[in-house]
Amino acid sequence: MLTIDRPGRHNAWTFEVEKELFDLADRADSDDRVGAVVLTGAGTSFCPGMDMQVLAGLGAGPGVAARPRPATHLRTMRKVTVAAINGGCAGVGLVQALCCDIRFAADEARISCAFTRRGTPAEYGVSWLLPRLIGLADATELLLSGRTIGAAEAERLRLVTRTAPRADLLAMAVEYAQDVAVHCAPLAIQAVKAQLDADATGDLASSVADARRIAHDPARRPDVAEGARAFLEKRPPAFAPLPARAGSGDERRPGAEA
Repeated sequence: MLTIDRPGRHNAWTFEVEKELFDLADRADSDDRVGAVVLTGAGTSFCPGMDMQVLAGLGAGPGVAARPRPATHLRTMRKVTVAAINGGCAGVGLVQALCCDIRFAADEARISCAFTRRGTPAEYGVSWLLPRLIGLADATELLLSGRTIGAAEAERLRLVTRTAPRADLLAMAVEYAQDVAVHCAPLAIQAVKAQLDADATGDLASSVADARRIAHDPARRPDVAEGARAFLEKRPPAFAPLPARAGSGDERRPGAEA
């Protein structure tokens, strides 16, 4: 569980929050005891974007070029990430939710694409992320209008998978993450995430060929056998953990092993 916790500022983003969150995400990604990650905010806010006090003094602070990891760093995680959007979500906070694999939202949540209303372009790759999730037409409308939507509309647009009252949201997200952690092979999760990235711009034949190559990787055969045995024996599987990352060059690409 990763929680953005700045209650005095409604969990607004700062460069310090960014560094700590991404450091913890990297630790979770390398920890064999962690099978999936839930990201949420403390209290009644998820993350409303960059702290306005930071923006006001941006000329004297670290620019984007000085940041060692991009704002989309969560997409490099090899494990399943679930965003539990418990309240206000905008700007770079929205980007964190979009970078997660799955999004659940509280009925009370408000999700804002107010970039144009703040005089900024669609920052941090949101113009790439959002159309992939909800389609170009709806993404165009949201990004140009800069309007705020509620959880019900977000679910209708398929921006979020499920909604629940705020009091029940975290339990729902954790239950989902635990199910994945217990029953899904880490190597297979890593492969599928990479395939989803690569196949979005590839063709069907390439996708089929790549899936065959991954499936015939000798390192994956023990998981296939274990998955079958666990099914036949009606027990949770004991899959192999992810290999350790080899430095910082590990990208989410098909067959990317550490």
